Amino acid sequence: MPAVTELIGSNVKISWSAPASNGAPILSYVIEILDSLGEYLLEATYCDGADTATRDAGECTMPLSILTDTDVEARFRLSRGDLVVVRVAATNQLGTGEYSDPNTVGAHV
Repeated sequence: MPAVTELIGSNVKISWSAPASNGAPILSYVIEILDSLGEYLLEATYCDGADTATRDAGECTMPLSILTDTDVEARFRLSRGDLVVVRVAATNQLGTGEYSDPNTVGAHV
């Protein structure tokens, strides 16, 4: 199941459903956001999938400005109207599973 993105004021909320753990508890998530160049990147400040609160809630919220910043060192550089595309994978003691399908609907910057 793809992650869900929604715009809440000047923030983007990313949420996901936990996959089947198959008897091994989920230890963390890898949360990746598609940048303007078509590469998936981590945003560990606001969406750290190893953070217990983020892992247990199955969601994270980040300022929209992180995604739209056009500074030279900015990472995502999304343009107005771009869809915030996310994929998520769960990690347990056996390793990291497959990524979810990227979302095709949701928040636009």
